[in-house]
Amino acid sequence: MTVVESILVHLDNAWNHDWDSLQTVLAGLTDAEASWQAPSYAEEGAEAGTIRWQIAHIADCKRAYTARIQGDIAARTPDVPVPASADLAGDLEELRNAHEAQREAIAGMTDDQMTPVAVDFLANTIRHDIWHAGQIAIARRLWRTRASPGQSSYI
Repeated sequence: MTVVESILVHLDNAWNHDWDSLQTVLAGLTDAEASWQAPSYAEEGAEAGTIRWQIAHIADCKRAYTARIQGDIAARTPDVPVPASADLAGDLEELRNAHEAQREAIAGMTDDQMTPVAVDFLANTIRHDIWHAGQIAIARRLWRTRASPGQSSYI
């Protein structure tokens, strides 16, 4: 297996592994669930901490990573965006498109381009996906166990 193929296996696992991937934690997500904000994020702003914000953030990062992979070393630092689309389906489509572009950019690389710096950068992009998959999983658990109106909240 080449270095490029190995990186793609790890990227694919972070995207669609059966147990702990972005696709797994996003499966069955509802718009209400994706737009819910835990009380601990209330001071951060209207979208901060929501799953929709995280989806938009991951997509934005993937676009910035792809620009760097394709040679734009001075590519902008990813923003802290608000969701770009009007609905969850649009957010998920943006994420899918950004992921596919990132995957294609990596697949177009050669092993000669896989310097230690490049491999470390790509490994960090994969860790970022996994980090947010974990955050989304926790946000979904908090959504399911949130206090009902009139009950005290532990969040």
